[in-house]
Amino acid sequence: MFGPRADQVPVSSTKGTTGHLLKAAGVVEFVITLLALTDGVLPPTANFTGPPSGNVRSRCRRGIVKNCSG
Repeated sequence: MFGPRADQVPVSSTKGTTGHLLKAAGVVEFVITLLALTDGVLPPTANFTGPPSGNVRSRCRRGIVKNCSG
């Protein structure tokens, strides 16, 4: 999808920080998105220590990248 720049696409996830908020999740994510756009930064991803080693695409089936971190 992103071609040779796939490893350079910034990714952020706030789920590990906010947890299961059920009905409040939409509002919280909206506020986080607004703050990220206003400040021009991506929120950090909890417990992220770095990208997985090796070629992730060779270990993950196409289109199913969820929880595929090595």
